Amino acid sequence: MPQVAHDLGSGTVGRTGGARTKGPAGLVARGSVAIATVFMFSLVFASSGSVPSVMAQNDPAAQISTSLVLAQAFTTALNAHDVDELVSLFSEDGPGATIHADRYAWTTFEIRLWAQHQVRANIRADVDEYQITDHGAAWNATVYRDDWRDSGMESVPLLNSIWVEDGKIMDFTSKLANLGDAERLAQLWRPGSLPDPAR
Repeated sequence: MPQVAHDLGSGTVGRTGGARTKGPAGLVARGSVAIATVFMFSLVFASSGSVPSVMAQNDPAAQISTSLVLAQAFTTALNAHDVDELVSLFSEDGPGATIHADRYAWTTFEIRLWAQHQVRANIRADVDEYQITDHGAAWNATVYRDDWRDSGMESVPLLNSIWVEDGKIMDFTSKLANLGDAERLAQLWRPGSLPDPAR
């Protein structure tokens, strides 16, 4: 198969035959092929929505793409009641990811408890629009849960956001759009409390 060789003297790119070129020219040829291969893999990852963390760190466009993909994937997993998929979106690096919502969760174990609690309540979220922020994404959602409906709240408008690092969610925050809803929800909205254990 022809290889791409770089002429150091002229700065031009030419083709060599199938035989491996020896000496400095051969090293340059192999280096050029390696660079081209990495570039092609980068294009494949970017087009598939799976952006490597190094690329996301250095490319603002990749950061935007990653944040939007994660925000949409979060809502999709929540509506599908897919606990495993939801938990997989969160980072396990450093001190661990967090959730600040109707309950507080820290680390994968508690995040899983939080997700299981949402599923037991038959959660469903309708999203208006996702927006990019300095550190991730934000969106307004109208959220429905069986226990909220039983308390007289047919739906609850929420202000949601995620903080993204290295292609993973480091924090999910959900705030009441109407502060008066906290009184109506009472014990069903306790941001400082740990998630209820599975029953």
